[in-house]
Amino acid sequence: MTAGADWLIFGSRPRFAHELAEIIARKGQGLIAAYDNLADEPEQSPPFFVIGRSGLATIDRGVRVAVAAGPGALRKQLAAEARAEGFLNFETLIDPTAVIASTARLGEGCVVNALAVIASHTTLSRFVQVNRSASIGHDVTLEAFATVGPGAVLTGFVEVGEGAFVGAGAVVRPGTTIGANSTVGAGAVVTRDVAENAIVVGNPARVVGENASGTTR
Repeated sequence: MTAGADWLIFGSRPRFAHELAEIIARKGQGLIAAYDNLADEPEQSPPFFVIGRSGLATIDRGVRVAVAAGPGALRKQLAAEARAEGFLNFETLIDPTAVIASTARLGEGCVVNALAVIASHTTLSRFVQVNRSASIGHDVTLEAFATVGPGAVLTGFVEVGEGAFVGAGAVVRPGTTIGANSTVGAGAVVTRDVAENAIVVGNPARVVGENASGTTR
């Protein structure tokens, strides 16, 4: 184990690790490696070291683990694989530039990226990821493995279901429910509830399709 290193990023390809590696660096903490669980031969991705399955055996199981960025279904798979390998220490990973209200509650494995704002009495369940400059209003609930894209705005009392994805720059009006495994397209303006598994786009957002899979299927 590298001296002073604190984190292992558990992910399917190095490109999913870079955002998390940047947060870890800005926190002044160390990164042991990123784990590539797909390649027979790990694909190196400077400036951090990438390991494959043989390298995983050398990592202390008590290390802090961050599940790599990616769709909710992928993160759910990776979290399950990490647990099966004996990694259980999924801490929250919060960029030092993010603003988190004292009354907000964050579950295990959440990632909050640079300049994001999490307002009062908001709950992020397990493995939620909030991307750069997103604004999460007061009394919002994000269920497990939900994702909020860069610059998206969730106003007060919004509920986002498990595995749902809110795209970059989308705006969700107060009191709206985004169903499990649904997708809100980039720049969409959501003025009414979105059903589970629906894909919505536009202003106002309208249904254009259905997700074939998700974290709850």
